[in-house]
Amino acid sequence: IRDTQSLIFDLSPPILSLLDLVPALEWLAEKMQEEYGLAIVVTNDGKPKPLAEDLRVLLFQATKELLVNVIKHARSSTARISVCRRNLRIRIRVEDDGIGMSPTDIESVRGFGLFSIRERLAHMGGTMEIDSKPGATSVLLEAPLSKVRGMGSTDRTGS
Repeated sequence: IRDTQSLIFDLSPPILSLLDLVPALEWLAEKMQEEYGLAIVVTNDGKPKPLAEDLRVLLFQATKELLVNVIKHARSSTARISVCRRNLRIRIRVEDDGIGMSPTDIESVRGFGLFSIRERLAHMGGTMEIDSKPGATSVLLEAPLSKVRGMGSTDRTGS
């Protein structure tokens, strides 16, 4: 039961519902730094980013998967998460200064995790772009913000 509770907490921590995506990503960065020694900086443009609950969870899980990939494969000691709003879309960029990925690996998106992220985002109107070379990899997640009743936002600010 404890393992199940821990898994549920890791997949969708309460902070994600209580405080929203950016504070949850900041919490994730702190947790991963404590557990794995990866120094992660989170930046946010401060603009409102209203998101549906399922998309908020997906973006959190996708960012976590990308950070796990940095830890497992990149041979990097640092990473950066940038969160910003562009028009009616949220953009999350995860960057590292590791060994990079080959063009073949980027084209095929061989890893199940990366394939899954791309497919789940596409299903929700989002995209994933990978740019990599030796010494730097950048993955951009982009998804639509929520829209309601003529205001273009929801009752959640999604900061």
